Amino acid sequence: MSKKAISAVICTFLGGFVLAYSPCFAADINDIQLIETNSADCAMSDGKLISIKSNNQQNAVEVWLDRWFMDVQTADHTQHILTVEDNVHELGCSLTRRAEKQHWTIHSTKPADNR
Repeated sequence: MSKKAISAVICTFLGGFVLAYSPCFAADINDIQLIETNSADCAMSDGKLISIKSNNQQNAVEVWLDRWFMDVQTADHTQHILTVEDNVHELGCSLTRRAEKQHWTIHSTKPADNR
């Protein structure tokens, strides 16, 4: 079975926060990562900066994300185009300024059109 045909939900645990991948994959799962980094703005609430990163060194990738706030999915459904030159997009802090948890899940990925 290829990585593109994976139908199970794969979760990555980073620093106690769950960053989940949806079973809808049209691009290689290894191309996309949700990462946590230290940030002065996020550290004020003991959080980490969540970013999405593409490891694809040849093609742009279109990624659709869903945002979760206090374990409830929000109406936010955002598209990000990760190019070879601009392969990291900051999403926000894992904890808001009032220490409320939020995280993002990857809804779908596919090769971006002519980018």
